[in-house]
Amino acid sequence: MEEKREDMPVETFKKIVDEGVEEGLCSVKLQSRGESMIHHDLLDLLAYTKKRGVLDVHITTNGLLLNDNMIKGLVESGLDLFILSYDKEHAEATAMTLEEYTRFLQDVIKKIDKERKRCESHLKIKIQTCVKDYTQENIELLEKENRKIFPEADMVLINPIYISYEDDPHLLDLEDHDFFPCAYLWQRLTVYADGSVTTCSRDYNCKYNRIGNIETSSIRELWHSPTMRDLRKRHLQRRRQDFHICALCENYLINRKTGLPGAGCTGIVYEMDKNQES
Repeated sequence: MEEKREDMPVETFKKIVDEGVEEGLCSVKLQSRGESMIHHDLLDLLAYTKKRGVLDVHITTNGLLLNDNMIKGLVESGLDLFILSYDKEHAEATAMTLEEYTRFLQDVIKKIDKERKRCESHLKIKIQTCVKDYTQENIELLEKENRKIFPEADMVLINPIYISYEDDPHLLDLEDHDFFPCAYLWQRLTVYADGSVTTCSRDYNCKYNRIGNIETSSIRELWHSPTMRDLRKRHLQRRRQDFHICALCENYLINRKTGLPGAGCTGIVYEMDKNQES
């Protein structure tokens, strides 16, 4: 990232939620490519989002900053989905051994499970892990292993390891994939701490798919902006690769050789009628 990232001001966050709710906002994820637990007002932001009636609120974290008070606060705030990134490489960034790292996160998940039962919460737990050799066999093997390590988890997701820089292809075999329209363009906006708005978290510095800024435009204006309309139109016309970030991204791709998606989080891909290309 080229610029220092800071906490989003609480008032900016509330403006996003308030305007979004008026337009039918139903889901909020308090994280793009950073660490959810770093924000000093995280629990207050979660509680506010649920108070405003947003149905689906979730966060992704490596779990290393979680303690008993934070776990209690997350569950009591009304959080709907807790996503834990469990990757053995994370242990290398800590003072823990791999075994200590795994035991620590097992304890975190056990405490979350215990707390959600105490609160009679509908909170779901997802464990996601990346694998270098992304084959069906390895996906199934790692999924089975993670379910054994985290029996309390409701979902397990296995993703390929990808290069996530804004100027490099995210997959080394990108040329082996067919590109499909990205559903994100009809689902979400990414808003950074300074209010800058882009199409997705791949645009780290908001310089390729920049739409505007929440401080000077409303959510409705940004969502229906000429930039967003153009992006959607060209994706439907199979011209996704007109856009730098979209041409490098691993989401909504299918590997022609294996039939596997470019990313485990890819949902349905939409084949467009060739007559729509012109």
